[in-house]
Amino acid sequence: MKNENKITLLDLSKVDKNIVVTLKKNKLNKIKNLIKIRFGSVREFSKKAECSKYLLYNLLNGYQNTTLINWMKICKVLQLEVHNIIEKVTCMNRPKKGFIMMEDFPIQKNASLASLVGHSFGDGHIGIDNFEYANTCNELFKEVKDNVNKLPINNVKMINNFQPNKAPVIIFPKMVRNILVCCGAPEGNKITTSYYFPKWIKKGNKAIKCAFVGSLLDDEGNISQSKVVRFSMSKRIDLIDNLQIFFKEIKSVLEEIEISNISIKNKGEWNGKNGKTTSLILQIFGFLNFNKLLESIQLNNPNKRTSLQEISKTPKKFRLCRGETKGKIIDLIKNDSLTINEIAEKIGFKFKTISEHLNELESKNLVVRTRCNGSRKSLWRSNKQ
Repeated sequence: MKNENKITLLDLSKVDKNIVVTLKKNKLNKIKNLIKIRFGSVREFSKKAECSKYLLYNLLNGYQNTTLINWMKICKVLQLEVHNIIEKVTCMNRPKKGFIMMEDFPIQKNASLASLVGHSFGDGHIGIDNFEYANTCNELFKEVKDNVNKLPINNVKMINNFQPNKAPVIIFPKMVRNILVCCGAPEGNKITTSYYFPKWIKKGNKAIKCAFVGSLLDDEGNISQSKVVRFSMSKRIDLIDNLQIFFKEIKSVLEEIEISNISIKNKGEWNGKNGKTTSLILQIFGFLNFNKLLESIQLNNPNKRTSLQEISKTPKKFRLCRGETKGKIIDLIKNDSLTINEIAEKIGFKFKTISEHLNELESKNLVVRTRCNGSRKSLWRSNKQ
């Protein structure tokens, strides 16, 4: 049964047929001896392996490397495990920089990879031969570089591409691209192609989910002055159903980490360079949800992080969602009996507003009131266990 939390050598070969392998030097003689014993000659063996005899001569003498697919054919005929003869894996096409040692397989999918995949859905681009990331935020550049450096790829060459009047771009080699595609990153133009929420992230732990969502919000999110977190993506109009499914999956993941009061709406249509295009906006409302975002998700964009922190400090100016005020009151008086004035001061609302909410909660038997000794004031306490 396939393990969705790991990347195997076979997974890499499926996304890139030009994966090249270098053999362990001490294995070549063993393979040559096996061929001689079982088939008599390289010529006869080449017929069984459906491989050029000239290529086999070069391979067996260590004159050149070849693709993983060719070695899988050879090992199948010789009844050898291909993993046991490989030293390292690299890419045939440019840029060639970057290789993975065989002992580093399988590659474990984790929060760092989830973050990179999130950026590939945002400001990243998966090309044929590389992974590009464009942004004007230095902190996000650093985060992406650090997470790439955590991958088990040796000799990674990063190219910085700076052009006037354009966002800076950093280009990573094909091996990084291949690993991200194995993890569900979308290839090519995201507006004109379908893509899906990676299953391993959906089934992953909280750290994996939060890393993925955090990267999406860093790239495509917006924290408005009207106290709403917005996240938007565009799609060609004929693919809107695909985007709807993707947004519903994001909403589901947010709800799993206890963030509610989420809406999804259509922004409209326009004619762009990719044809008739539309976009969806996912919106998160509510003071408690903003605090939950701060607790659960690490935003690396300093401006967005600061905006979220500032909003969380101003409950008096924040319009709470329906039911959220009552929930805040119940939490406040769960362990302590407080007067209306004390509750109003802690939450930052007027006496009259708190009084109305308490009367509603009392009618539902969710709170109880008792008289203070020698005073007309009432103490309120949660009746919710």
